[in-house]
Amino acid sequence: MGYTLNGLFSLLLRFWIRGFDPQAKPESTKRRRVRNLHRNLGLFHERTGNLEEAKKELHSLLVLAPNDADTQKALAALERIRKAQFR
Repeated sequence: MGYTLNGLFSLLLRFWIRGFDPQAKPESTKRRRVRNLHRNLGLFHERTGNLEEAKKELHSLLVLAPNDADTQKALAALERIRKAQFR
């Protein structure tokens, strides 16, 4: 095969991004941007003290990416913060 070093690097990078599944379709740019928007808005609301809005944004993100462990951890942390505020 006539792969150049740059071509091999590109191929390996693509496999790494997709989780080494050559049949996997890349996530659409629009979907990724929407996920990033919900994540960023959730973090913004959390840092400004608006926990209910943060929770809504993170739940929206969880609908788009149900297996996202970071989002699940963030929601659990928000719940702990909310409980601590009412003690």
